[in-house]
Amino acid sequence: MSGAEIAAEVAQALSEVAVEVGAGAFKCVFRRKVVAGGTDWAPTYTNEDTELDCFRKEKRVRDESGALTGEIDHEYLVPATGFQPKKGDKVFIGYAADEVQAMTDPQRAEARNEVDWIEPVSPAGTPLLYRVRLVR
Repeated sequence: MSGAEIAAEVAQALSEVAVEVGAGAFKCVFRRKVVAGGTDWAPTYTNEDTELDCFRKEKRVRDESGALTGEIDHEYLVPATGFQPKKGDKVFIGYAADEVQAMTDPQRAEARNEVDWIEPVSPAGTPLLYRVRLVR
């Protein structure tokens, strides 16, 4: 079985878990600004939305001495089939793509997170999942 086939099975399993578990699984919309036209010196942009099942993983933050800081990092597990998150992508947690598109700008600003870092989980060189940390 190839790495791509395993990644597809992982994505299918995550979707099935999202239906069964509910509370730990979220619909996430990743919004990326892409060039839609214009010229090299005056491009026009549009938003490209991708809806995925994401799973939140909480991790307690420690300082250099190992003491807990009271902060919690929220990492999300994202399937690695087709879409690859990038630093700077905007992310809306708990919404479907049509809900994000129907939001007003102030509602979007309140609901929006941004990708801070991405780490592929790729034990044999093919990403199976992405670990993604978001910031407000």
